[in-house]
Amino acid sequence: QRRRLICTGSLIAPTKVLTAAHCAKSGKRKQLSVFAGSPWISPNRRLPRIKVTAVMTDPTYNGRKDQRDFAVLTLASTP
Repeated sequence: QRRRLICTGSLIAPTKVLTAAHCAKSGKRKQLSVFAGSPWISPNRRLPRIKVTAVMTDPTYNGRKDQRDFAVLTLASTP
């Protein structure tokens, strides 16, 4: 069984999501996707899945969760 990392993020622009760098550090952009919406608002609704086209992290991020642990994801489309 494959393990999946699930993280939260905030939409900061129409196609940009701010999240933690440790959530996007794998470098496997093709495997990253975003589910738009909140399952707590409507738990029975299927959330749209949007592909991630680019990941930007601080170049000085060193893998520690307490230092510069942020990433900006660029989405293929608006949620």
